[in-house]
Amino acid sequence: MAAVAVLAASCTYAPTHSPGSVSPSSPSPATVAKGLTPVRDYAQEFCDGPGVPANCPAGSVPAALRRPLKIPHIEPGAACPVTRANPEFWSRRFAPGLGPGPVTPVGLGTNSLLRYRVGARMGGWGLQKVLWVAAPTYVGPVLIRGGRVDGQGSVGFNIDGTPSVEGQPFAELQLPPGQAPVGNSGWRNWPSYTKVPAPGCYAYQVDGEGFSYVVVFRAVPLA
Repeated sequence: MAAVAVLAASCTYAPTHSPGSVSPSSPSPATVAKGLTPVRDYAQEFCDGPGVPANCPAGSVPAALRRPLKIPHIEPGAACPVTRANPEFWSRRFAPGLGPGPVTPVGLGTNSLLRYRVGARMGGWGLQKVLWVAAPTYVGPVLIRGGRVDGQGSVGFNIDGTPSVEGQPFAELQLPPGQAPVGNSGWRNWPSYTKVPAPGCYAYQVDGEGFSYVVVFRAVPLA
């Protein structure tokens, strides 16, 4: 996991801009699950707290990326149909990405398992760090949402460094377009937190320009 730790320290974001206006693609608060914070634009997630970049990305994900959610469903108690690790992304042995790419979550291991931690100040949510990576072949925007597969439940998010990590999570991740920093070999990466309310089977939906897919994982509390 050493490679993850090094790259997680260099959160990437879009080229230099000033924050733009709220996009009509932003979800209405009425459409966001209870307990989650609607996301207006990139700046809401990237330009707050101790991890603020020197220049905030402008705008928000295009409306075309806001496709209908297609989270799979299984009966409670059924085996969770987790997504296999992808040997084409990241380290095959230590920190594989999940799903087909070009954007994948890293940190859930070869078993697609999110081992989350809980605490008194987390508002009933369990959380764990997840690093999102984008291959050099893709420089566009990304929208990441989620839901529970084996029952009712939400997936929440926070960008690493925002002050709300211990509070109410965001309903989605909006990751801006842009080139990777020099020295990253074309790979972009975004350290983040995934939050879940209980153990179970969950899924991310990853939407970008020309692709949309789900990544299924199991969530269990740390012993």
